[in-house]
Amino acid sequence: MMSRLALLLALVAALVATSSRAEDRIIVRGNYYREASTRVLQPLVTFSKDLPDERLTVGVDYLLDAISSASIAAGAAVLGGDKVFTELRHETAARVSSQLGGWGLHSYFRYSTETDYVARATGLSVSRQLLQRTLTVFGRYSYGFNRAYRITNNIGALHPWRSNRVTADGTRPGPTNLLASHYGAVGATQLLSPYWMASVSVETADLQGPQDNPYRSVGNNLPEIHPWRRRRLAPVGEVRWSIPRTPLALEQRYRYYIDDWGISAHATDSRLHLRLFHVLRLRARYRFYTQSSARFARADGFYLPNDPYRTADPKLSAFVSHTPGIELTYEFDGLARMRPFRWLAGGWVQATYNHVFQTNRFGPARLGSLAFSLAF
Repeated sequence: MMSRLALLLALVAALVATSSRAEDRIIVRGNYYREASTRVLQPLVTFSKDLPDERLTVGVDYLLDAISSASIAAGAAVLGGDKVFTELRHETAARVSSQLGGWGLHSYFRYSTETDYVARATGLSVSRQLLQRTLTVFGRYSYGFNRAYRITNNIGALHPWRSNRVTADGTRPGPTNLLASHYGAVGATQLLSPYWMASVSVETADLQGPQDNPYRSVGNNLPEIHPWRRRRLAPVGEVRWSIPRTPLALEQRYRYYIDDWGISAHATDSRLHLRLFHVLRLRARYRFYTQSSARFARADGFYLPNDPYRTADPKLSAFVSHTPGIELTYEFDGLARMRPFRWLAGGWVQATYNHVFQTNRFGPARLGSLAFSLAF
């Protein structure tokens, strides 16, 4: 009974992004994404270190996106139509976390740059454990300030992108190339019994700035125009169940999404966790997603010149997706019992594969990753 209680308490902490587990660790991960027109290779390195008193953890991340045959959004048309085009995105992040009694604190700053886009984001989250650590309440806030540019010729000249939006006084383009985003979330995670745990949260976001694509046009060759502001709301619920006297745990998540562009969406994510052997874990999942189209999106892609908004973005169309997936994690603790491999203690290797069946223009997609981690 006590071991299961300890397990579920650990799962409570895992659900809250502000948890600060004391651990020195490095993770090297390679992600792969492929659909009909785009391939992404994404190596990622994550490093975290506890300071001597173990109440403060610092971390740094580095990520590289190598995007091949990118969509017109990346400037492929400007650089030569539908020829193979490769774009690189570099991202670095710094993190600081602390656990002070029942309080958890976490902050970060992230910077990324690509050919025609610079993104910055900073955030803070706070959590508090109550009722003998069976209840955790949390809040998060982040601010993103991103600059968009447009490649204007084949030598890579950049000009600030202020969208094709027509302002109230009839002028264009928009007033700035800054896309500012505010994100907030509040929620709680409750241990209901030694076998059950539930979590609820509400997420909200407010984006202001150019949100159309500088290169993309609609079906009759008119430039794309999106609203200058977008507000989002998403309540989320999750339940986890550790099945008594078995190595199984089930997880069910539901998320409802709505925004002021007219899109509403439902997403369910079902996961089964199974410890096959002492050092081998399996996770199987199935995700279902369905959404309506934006109110200004047209299925035929054709618009009139005086239409205030136009879009060719597949993500703003009505579509359905199904995503089955599997993940295997092998822990090195068994090998670490042998003297030559003691340095592997706490380490693991992980392989993940997900296949996306979707009805929008992107078509089927494959997502995979291979990760290696060591504690030190």
